[in-house]
Amino acid sequence: MEGRGLICNLRYAPVAANFREKFVHNNVLFSLVQEVTEKLGDETWQNLMRQYVLGPLGMKSAWFAGPSMVAMRQGKTIADGAVHHAGQNYFLDSKTYDGLEMIAPAASLCMSARDMYQWFLFLLKEGAVETSRGSRQLISRETLQMLFQGIQARGQDGDPVTEGYRQPHVQASYTRTMNSLGFITGSYRGYEFVSQDGSLPGYQSLATIIPNKNMAVFFTLLGDEKPKNFVSKVLMNIVGLDMMLQEDTWIKPQKVCSLMDNLEQLHTKQKTSPLWKTRGPINDRPAEDYAQTYKNWAFGDVVVRHNISGNSYLTLEYGKMSYRLQRTNLQNDTFLMQAIEGPLWYSTNADWYRNHNNLYAIFAAAPVHTDEEDDDDDDDSEEDKDDEKHHMERVMNVTIAGFDSHSDPVFAINARRPAYERERRPNMECSAPSSQLSSPTILCVWAITLILSVSPLFR
Repeated sequence: MEGRGLICNLRYAPVAANFREKFVHNNVLFSLVQEVTEKLGDETWQNLMRQYVLGPLGMKSAWFAGPSMVAMRQGKTIADGAVHHAGQNYFLDSKTYDGLEMIAPAASLCMSARDMYQWFLFLLKEGAVETSRGSRQLISRETLQMLFQGIQARGQDGDPVTEGYRQPHVQASYTRTMNSLGFITGSYRGYEFVSQDGSLPGYQSLATIIPNKNMAVFFTLLGDEKPKNFVSKVLMNIVGLDMMLQEDTWIKPQKVCSLMDNLEQLHTKQKTSPLWKTRGPINDRPAEDYAQTYKNWAFGDVVVRHNISGNSYLTLEYGKMSYRLQRTNLQNDTFLMQAIEGPLWYSTNADWYRNHNNLYAIFAAAPVHTDEEDDDDDDDSEEDKDDEKHHMERVMNVTIAGFDSHSDPVFAINARRPAYERERRPNMECSAPSSQLSSPTILCVWAITLILSVSPLFR
């Protein structure tokens, strides 16, 4: 699916919650920002970013992940992303990052530590940038303050990724309370901050900014999304804040390992989908029965193939991803999905993903009627003719459990186009006020939501 198709299909996306009912993060929605920006600016998003954001801020080393990742790796400009497999580091292939250009505004901007310094100066100077002619206001103070204001509560699910770490588990609470337009607001030692995580496969980062104290901390590491890495980046931000606040840090070297272990235990366990937790006999349906194309109007097509390259495996293809389907002893017609060897192998085979993010393909069959005629016997009775109508099952759809944190989409062979909001409510009018924002203004406002989100560790 191309980027334009991704945006068009948003109308069919399942409802995760009502407007501002809960916090939901979705990188695909940033593609819509890219589409609007390119229409207004009459230029590619990357070039507009260079012209209106990166250039004025002097962020000369910034670049965009995706196809250019290969060249950057070959030039030894960045460290190789790494995940854990069997207790050892597994370094990811450059092609792992292919496709990021489709959601470039959400997860493609990468920069050096020096560029991050320039970005922090811009935020701490309330949207101003120094030039040879003096200070220039790149974005208004009022707009920047608006972006710092909390809008939506992050919830109270007990997960530190949502809420942060609080006393008594830590000596001084590091909270994450509200989502603003691009940041996460919270507090540490009584000081209000704005923060943002960033991650690509194999890279993790966290920035914390205290505007009223004119300070910011940024920490990045190689690794996957396992809880211990989240603990690490939060604790390192805390150490940095304590140093700049001239406080005696409560994180002591001799106790840091036990502290990390204790905080790791606070993370909620992966929720088990009710779709596939029922156990039963291993399914014995012929493998070729599953081999079909299945469609979902929001998420596209999945193709299930059998006996590729002469082997007896079932494979499921979704976009650039290919999975081998492994029969399980869960409920009938349920298969464990394991990424096939290649650049995207890490997604199900690295230790953390294998233990916490397993994907399952759950097929469902339905009875269909077939009429069979026996030309060799013209004297069949009416009863015999009735017997000629046989019932058989045909696999009709597949549900991918674990596909998304908010829904388990169903892909069907005869998927009906769902009604979207405007069709369900034909008289719905848009109540949003008309905007006079220019493309440069939109870029500057939007860039604040992105730049802290992705920053691989540079050598």
